[in-house]
Amino acid sequence: MNIKSLLLFIMLSVTSSVTLAQTYSKTIDDLDYDRKIENSLMTFIPFEWSETSGVINGVVWYKKYLYKLTLGPVNATTRLRTANIVLKALAIEPNSTAYNTFISQNGIRDEKIRLFNNFKCEATPEFNDFVTRVSGRSPVIRLVGDAANLCQISFTYDDSWTTQINEKVNAGAIFNVVAGIPGCSNESPVVDVKPIVDNLIASKAVNDVVAGAYKGKLYPALYEIVKLSQDQPSLFKDQPKATMAKLLPLFSLNQVTKEISISLENSLKSLTICMPEETPIVIEGLDQGGAQ
Repeated sequence: MNIKSLLLFIMLSVTSSVTLAQTYSKTIDDLDYDRKIENSLMTFIPFEWSETSGVINGVVWYKKYLYKLTLGPVNATTRLRTANIVLKALAIEPNSTAYNTFISQNGIRDEKIRLFNNFKCEATPEFNDFVTRVSGRSPVIRLVGDAANLCQISFTYDDSWTTQINEKVNAGAIFNVVAGIPGCSNESPVVDVKPIVDNLIASKAVNDVVAGAYKGKLYPALYEIVKLSQDQPSLFKDQPKATMAKLLPLFSLNQVTKEISISLENSLKSLTICMPEETPIVIEGLDQGGAQ
């Protein structure tokens, strides 16, 4: 990317970081992977616009699932009943204690939305054929709520098939799911902000720290950042545009004085330049509570 194009990008980015930060967009592109929190059952990733202190807004993804079979009552006249098989997150089974503890201990707020790059849930061909045989039609696939209940297979059948249905569900191979927890490869480069700020000080684009912040005039500072990305690309891990996208929101812009500043705290941050890599969810098997 040439200097002219990069300078245009950086100007638009600074303006956007000031004027558009309050839109609170909730997409994959708005996730802040540098502040990811996880344990063996869950991953939480906040949004970039989320507060860095107090309660942090983001999304919880569940790593492990069980499927649970629930059988409805038998119709006295038709002898028909309904079967529902739900993929439920292990973190909320048999109750939500693990989930609630994860939320409270980390001071986070789960937006409870489904956020996947790619998502598919269907019955396996074998189970679809079985349901078609016992029900006379293919099962209905439903998305029920947030990702805590990933998806549900439903069908109606004659009660005489109940034993076979339990046996089939116990044997497994029910769901065909494509869903991955978004994340970054361990090979993703990390950019340290402090060397960039030090170079801005050396070029006098910003002043040395005063009252906990480095300040300088907007346009000279932006020009020096762009020039630095060209002269010392290793500081930007040879990815100037991706680095700018994460670096610029760390700065504040005074619209009146046209001064740009970065706090001492932000200058000490490290930025992961994400190389996308998803972690597949795991279906561990049948909830041993059995059919209900």
